[in-house]
Amino acid sequence: MNEVTVWITRTLPGAEKSATAFQQAGFRTVVAPLLKIGRPAILPRMPEDDAVLIFTSGNGVDAFCNLTQDRHWPVVTVGDATAQRAGSEAFRTVHSAAGDWADVVKSIRFLFKPDQFPIRHIGGQHVRGRIVETLAKAGYDARLDICYRSWPVHDLPELDWVTITHIALYSPMAAHTLAEFSPNVLKMTSVSISPATDAALEKLEFADRLVAMTPDEPA
Repeated sequence: MNEVTVWITRTLPGAEKSATAFQQAGFRTVVAPLLKIGRPAILPRMPEDDAVLIFTSGNGVDAFCNLTQDRHWPVVTVGDATAQRAGSEAFRTVHSAAGDWADVVKSIRFLFKPDQFPIRHIGGQHVRGRIVETLAKAGYDARLDICYRSWPVHDLPELDWVTITHIALYSPMAAHTLAEFSPNVLKMTSVSISPATDAALEKLEFADRLVAMTPDEPA
């Protein structure tokens, strides 16, 4: 039986942590991001002192923490992996919605009243779902603060395609980028973090396509 080799496509530095997790599970890994991360041309103003922060990715946590040393804000995250990332950055009050963007909305509405605190979604220029729009419609002072931007790599990474058995995909944008390159993946299995990510692979013909039961690394 061939050894399982997983191509980790997520952005750095998160890709290195994912590779370690897969290696600890007994798999070989190849790190080659399909997206790059950088700062936006115009950075948002800092959240109010009494704001509640929403993080829907580790990239959001990393980007925000590069802008300020303050960690006093309460945090709501989309899943456990992002919650762990926020906790590792010394945010003291962190709640995981353990789901998708709709679960984030439910958590905010359960934990906070509409007129209690401003809600600030810390993200990039591409966000999944309608967190801010849904909360605003419910009467919350909600705003998206774009703290990072992401863009596809220009060229398909040079890999030893014969050895790769699985491709781990962490966002619809990364999946779409892979699909645009249209590599031969007939003998490979895709492993997507969410149904939306998997849906972006429709034009590619994999040996199999798997979707995590929950949108986080352990799944």
